[in-house]
Amino acid sequence: MYNVLVVDDETWMCEGMTAIIHRTNSHFQVVQTAENGLKALAALQEKRFDVVFADIRMPGMDGLELLSKMRSEGYRQPVVIISGHHEFDYAKTAIRHGVYDYLLKPVDRQEISGVLEKLVRELDGGAFGTQSGGTRQPEAPKEEELRRGSQIVRMMKEKAQMNYMDDLSIAVISATTGFNPSYVSRIFKQETGKGYVQYLTEIRLEEAKRLLREQPELNVSDIARRVGYWDDKHFSKQFKREIGETPSDYRRGLQTPARR
Repeated sequence: MYNVLVVDDETWMCEGMTAIIHRTNSHFQVVQTAENGLKALAALQEKRFDVVFADIRMPGMDGLELLSKMRSEGYRQPVVIISGHHEFDYAKTAIRHGVYDYLLKPVDRQEISGVLEKLVRELDGGAFGTQSGGTRQPEAPKEEELRRGSQIVRMMKEKAQMNYMDDLSIAVISATTGFNPSYVSRIFKQETGKGYVQYLTEIRLEEAKRLLREQPELNVSDIARRVGYWDDKHFSKQFKREIGETPSDYRRGLQTPARR
């Protein structure tokens, strides 16, 4: 049985996380909760925990500060950050401090199940060593690198899905995350099987198709700008190359029975 510490300033959230963890995986037991990072650190000094689940926004000391403090003091237990905010900087900071995973509210039980199953395999295999205070031996660099890469890709995909209309070139993403452009490009291709630019293009063009179908009052130039293209000709060229026809032809084709 692995001991879990849940950290959240909302009592109902602590109770809810406790119930979900207990119902989802019998290998884990929530043995204590804390209302902020300061109390969580005090608990870590007094008791042995194998995993920490922490909310990102709390008074006194938030989840990111807790994570940073744990690492600086030698605590190497896996920390799962839970956030209600789709904010890129939160995830970026969490990754830099060695977060194990990053979940978004409302918490998805299947997603938690996946995290717990992965934790069981790694804890059973000794991936985190002895979890008494800060005495853990470091993870194998390869495993840590793979997990960090997976988290960065997840951030990039979330950023593309939410902010596809902005300038999201690989150079911008690299500058935002603080990682080398070639590294970011490489891990994205390894994780998804496609390049980041292609992934972003597909999201933009799918949204363009939706606008062409559902908002006939918008002209092609308006749609191009709404999906992140400031050059109409480039947008039309990209659309034709990926979809097989120009945006105007695509819209006209929607009037035929076969395309409705």
